[in-house]
Amino acid sequence: PILFGDIAPERGPPAKGSGLGIAGAVGITIINDSTLAYIATTAPVAADDLTVEATNNTWLLSVTGGAVLARPGASPPSSSTSLAGAFSLVIATQTTRALVIGPSLDVDGPMTVKATRGGTAVTLSIGVGLEFSKASGGTTIAGNISVNVLTSDTEALVDGVTGAVGGDLSITAADTIEIIAIGGGVAIGQQTGVGASLGANVIDADVAAALRGATTNISVAGALVVTTTNDKTLRSVSVSAGATKDSAYAFTISINIVLGTTAATISGATIDGPTRVQVKASDESNLQAIAGALGLGLEGNGLGGALGWNQVGITTTAGIIDATL
Repeated sequence: PILFGDIAPERGPPAKGSGLGIAGAVGITIINDSTLAYIATTAPVAADDLTVEATNNTWLLSVTGGAVLARPGASPPSSSTSLAGAFSLVIATQTTRALVIGPSLDVDGPMTVKATRGGTAVTLSIGVGLEFSKASGGTTIAGNISVNVLTSDTEALVDGVTGAVGGDLSITAADTIEIIAIGGGVAIGQQTGVGASLGANVIDADVAAALRGATTNISVAGALVVTTTNDKTLRSVSVSAGATKDSAYAFTISINIVLGTTAATISGATIDGPTRVQVKASDESNLQAIAGALGLGLEGNGLGGALGWNQVGITTTAGIIDATL
């Protein structure tokens, strides 16, 4: 009640309180595909020329992202917390094979058996947190986890054949895929910001070309060529950043592992009359990795740390084993 004619004081608007923002994204991609071209028979095969070819051209785009913006009122007390995260998982298993198994050949001209895997795979995963509070207590955390596991088997094979090839006999296998993996966590705010990024890429690719078999007995009028090429490329970028007026922290871990075998062989077979014999295995795999962290505190502490681990383990062999030429 109002007593003695007093006038009640005006009440201002209520103080604006704190806010919380959370954003998350999960992307999971699983690929299991097989590309096969083959002749598998014990019957005679007659042709002017013969080509058996398997080609797998991959195009993969995976994008995963989470973003949040927290902006409480300008009048104190004013505090906020924003959390943003992204998780991306890609598992791909690919088989590409060109096979000639068992027939009796009567080929007047050249014969080609070829398996090729190529294309481009791109993965992008990012978490972004933005917070703009003018009073104490504001915290921004943004993170990203990206895991890519790609396994492949590319093979060109001639096994257990008999008969004659009137031209060149070419058996080739190649892997030329390009893989681009990008991940990041960015936190920007007024008070405390934490950005984190974890990226892991595991590539295991086997490439093989072979003429083999104890029962293989053929004549070749031209050149005999058995070659493999492993020319895949992995480009990895993992970054994190924290930028605030007070304290900012950023952490990045990047792990890249490239494994596989590259083999070209003639084994156990009997080949009569080739004008030239070439057995060649070539590994030209390319790994490019960038990892970075930026912690920028304008009036407080700034800390950034990054760890990169890169491992390449590819076995390359070319040989003639227990064959008669």
